[in-house]
Amino acid sequence: MSDAAVQCNGLTKRYGDTAAVDAFDLDLKQGLLLALLGPSGCGKTTALRVIAGFERPDAGSVEIGGRLVAGPGKNVPPEKRRVGMVFQDYALFPHLTVGKNVAFGIPRGPDRKTSAATVLAMVGLAGLETRMPHELSGGQQQRVALARALAPNPDVILLDEPFSNLDAALRAQVRAEVKEILRAAGTTAIFVTHDQEEALFMGDLVAVMNAGRVEQVDEPQVLFHTPRSRFAAEFLGQADFLPATISDAGLTTEIGTVPSTNGHAVGQRGDVMMRPDDVTLARAETGPGRIAQVFFRGIHTMYQVALPSGQMVHALQHHHAVVLEPGEAVEVRLEPGHPLVFFPQDVSSSHGGGDPRDSA
Repeated sequence: MSDAAVQCNGLTKRYGDTAAVDAFDLDLKQGLLLALLGPSGCGKTTALRVIAGFERPDAGSVEIGGRLVAGPGKNVPPEKRRVGMVFQDYALFPHLTVGKNVAFGIPRGPDRKTSAATVLAMVGLAGLETRMPHELSGGQQQRVALARALAPNPDVILLDEPFSNLDAALRAQVRAEVKEILRAAGTTAIFVTHDQEEALFMGDLVAVMNAGRVEQVDEPQVLFHTPRSRFAAEFLGQADFLPATISDAGLTTEIGTVPSTNGHAVGQRGDVMMRPDDVTLARAETGPGRIAQVFFRGIHTMYQVALPSGQMVHALQHHHAVVLEPGEAVEVRLEPGHPLVFFPQDVSSSHGGGDPRDSA
């Protein structure tokens, strides 16, 4: 028997000539939290709605808990799919109390009220059963919506950008609470977001979507440090691509040489991907780099640096480091302290460009 909580095979959903979801594959094991990440219009919310049953796929299949719920000749309605849904606007019933909102999806019976109270206690809202939704803060409303989704004990919880209506400080607090609640409940969940930081924090796995397709699914650390495509690299944070050549000494760039792994012939050219924390700066009267722009971000400062070749790279410096000014000459060194992804010229396209094993 499969241990997949959610399995999608070749899932496709079209609107006219546009494929919002295009041959979408997913195999999510029970108890894991998947962050589905991508820009607006990439198809992530459509994929979620197809899994939930709010949209019917044009091709492919969906299995939830080992049961086929969508496929050729099969389309189980949302209420019979054993999924819990948390919407962007929470979608609480304004005329029902907190307790009745949570009890809504629980089968009728003598223990219904007790079950609702138990779930409310799980999300830290014990004693608020008689409150109305409008009497709660945004964070409390979010937890009520989560409690309502958890109450029927579904096979999977689907969350559609659930923190987008919260301010930055509250968002950080609530997402930590939600992750802890889902982990404590042992619930499988798919979480849609366009926020890279949120995806890396929330997900046991992160799936990056682009133009209806999944570019890569991996653990957050693996995805961040060894993206398989330029799109995945750039969408997960600031990424610079610097021309590089495989030499006898390793992987050579204009700001330094780093060791190269096997698999690349001497003379092979391509681009190395680097993050701002892979680059170090030091004041130097003659360069060779020059500070182009300075972005103060509180605990750290981001510098955009122009190299002699005309290439631009970014360097992240802690707030207590020496302050550099636009136009100032600097020494620029590539010192990552970990392998870097190398994209050979012949495979450095936007889809599947490079392989995480192609690292230096």
